[in-house]
Amino acid sequence: MSLVERRRRRPRLVPAHQAGAYIEALGAQMQVKSTSQFLRVRVIAARLDVSVATIYRAIESGKLPAVRVGSGRGALRVPAGAVDAYVASCQSSGGDAA
Repeated sequence: MSLVERRRRRPRLVPAHQAGAYIEALGAQMQVKSTSQFLRVRVIAARLDVSVATIYRAIESGKLPAVRVGSGRGALRVPAGAVDAYVASCQSSGGDAA
């Protein structure tokens, strides 16, 4: 199969932040079931008025779920709903942010 034929057969991809969007990963498709937007780490840090390092610590500790997108090292994106849940858990636990 030539390169031109492969390009013609490639499915059209929709941005992941749209509900029901399809993402092609390593030749397989997966469906994003969430209707939430994905936020950048620095946007979350700005909204919560904390450092970017605080958000990365929360992600690394597992308190804030994140998705790595892109090639190479990739970029971290966090579902908006997860941010709301993280803030609620910090409030209920007495403010233990990271």
